[in-house]
Amino acid sequence: MLDQIRNTVKNSFLYSIGNMAGKLSGVILLPLYTKFLPIEEYGLLALLEISFLFILSISGFGVKNALMRYYWDPEQKGNEKSLFYTSYLFNILVSITTILAAFFLLRHFSGEIFGTVLPRNLLWFFLGSSLVRVIADTPLLLMRIQQKALSQTRIQLMILIITVGLTVYLIGYRGMGIEAIFLSQLVGYSLAMLILSGF
Repeated sequence: MLDQIRNTVKNSFLYSIGNMAGKLSGVILLPLYTKFLPIEEYGLLALLEISFLFILSISGFGVKNALMRYYWDPEQKGNEKSLFYTSYLFNILVSITTILAAFFLLRHFSGEIFGTVLPRNLLWFFLGSSLVRVIADTPLLLMRIQQKALSQTRIQLMILIITVGLTVYLIGYRGMGIEAIFLSQLVGYSLAMLILSGF
């Protein structure tokens, strides 16, 4: 009993570090954004992040919650891999469909939606990073379900370091602008996906 309590406290601590890592990047990068990004781009960044949250909410369709619910269900014993594969494949297919719909909307109606036409590179980086972020979410969830808190936290910290480091370099030293943010996310989460593919 004491071991279970100790394990729960340890995992909760590690999960909180991993969850804070994602939010910490915004706090670290805020001074960089305010110094190097024009107000228009900063506002566009906020609108694109809201768009990503919308994509994230649609892409799951509640399947991730179902995976958490049924993964350790005694009736599903022996079917854990199949359950994960089915939910992950469904998540990928819905995510790709959602990204394609977002591409169509943003490509043709970004002027009406955001009040400005999105540059082509920004559109590609945003949609690419959104797709990789959404797809990487399910394996990270599986790590949480399997109580691999240390592995999950390491990957989230790796994503934080790569994303923040690359963003600082591209905006601060290369003067790239808002595109740098989504390119950095694309690189960070793509590397995480390579690591997670073995898992």
